[in-house]
Amino acid sequence: MIYECDVPLHILHSLFQTVKDKLGERELGSFPFYTKVDLNLLQDVVDIDKVSTGYIYAHDEPIPLHVDRYKESAKYNFNIPIWVQDDSQEFLVFNQEYTRCGCEWQAEGINQIRHQPLTDEDLESSNEDNDHAKSLSYKGIRPWETEGVIGLTDRPVNIKRLPYDKDFYFGLDGISWHQKMGKGLLFKSSQIHGTGVQSKFKVGCVLMLESRDALLV
Repeated sequence: MIYECDVPLHILHSLFQTVKDKLGERELGSFPFYTKVDLNLLQDVVDIDKVSTGYIYAHDEPIPLHVDRYKESAKYNFNIPIWVQDDSQEFLVFNQEYTRCGCEWQAEGINQIRHQPLTDEDLESSNEDNDHAKSLSYKGIRPWETEGVIGLTDRPVNIKRLPYDKDFYFGLDGISWHQKMGKGLLFKSSQIHGTGVQSKFKVGCVLMLESRDALLV
């Protein structure tokens, strides 16, 4: 399940302003970070009573393929691009699902720099938001080789532009979504997803929704 919708630009501007306020004297783009989002800024597009949690993430390298299962109440992801250095930035969402627990798949030889909390309060809130459920992390193991992945195709991936070797994505099919300002993308938290090809800094918001009808647009 994949659904694109419009997000008013004034919301993006407000979200980006919170980032700049929290950064203070630090330079945007100097390190990857996360920060808790003020849900009141998003009440025009989501029912905030049905949002499990929400964060702003910023980074300049691809996030590994993964599924988000760290919140029991979270069933859907709502991805909102806020700011990008590369107007062609894309985001990968596949039809295949992994529902057993949280999981990420790192390509061999890739050592990603982990996000830092933007403030001390962000570290505390992320610990509180996490249900500390079981989570798996694979290195050099493909979703194709992972027991429990639902819907594998037995065919090469249908997406041409990928961060890593095409064979790493064997058995997957889905979309490479252009992260355009003023758009948002809804999909199941259990769907395998990750960043497309990336070398420049971007900032985005991810809301974890308790139900499909939490989205108002």
